[in-house]
Amino acid sequence: MTQYVIPVAQIISMSAYLGVVIFLFQKISRTQVAVKQWFVYITSLFALFVVSFASYYFLVWLGWLTPTWDYMISFSMTIFIYALLWLGYLQNKTFNGYGLTENVEKVVLKYRSSSLTKSAAQELAEKLDFSMRENQWYLESDLSLERLSVLVGTNKHSLSQV
Repeated sequence: MTQYVIPVAQIISMSAYLGVVIFLFQKISRTQVAVKQWFVYITSLFALFVVSFASYYFLVWLGWLTPTWDYMISFSMTIFIYALLWLGYLQNKTFNGYGLTENVEKVVLKYRSSSLTKSAAQELAEKLDFSMRENQWYLESDLSLERLSVLVGTNKHSLSQV
């Protein structure tokens, strides 16, 4: 029974943290619609992570944990973590007035009008990968995008899109 003390303490700790975050951010999320949407997503994802974490130990405690359940819980926790990381990446833009959908559209559509074709981009990516492996330019502390583009034999605008 003592082997469950740490997981129970972790579950209580994460639940308390979730409660404190909800309490502290309620005021901020009421004033801005984009922040409220971000806040609802992030707290929901964290709550689902806590539920997944707790369900894992609950199934272990009951002796019902099978490899299938283990994989499903691990997969769900991974998805929640990646989604939290993505929302964390968008947090600064969201708190500066951009909605979540606007942020995602900006990331997806950033190079939509690029003159670099998919085949040229693929070829450049392969050339860059080969050159980096062969010459180990990544070990140079003063390597810049401009210098790398000269080394690879392209311009910095095309290289930045790869």
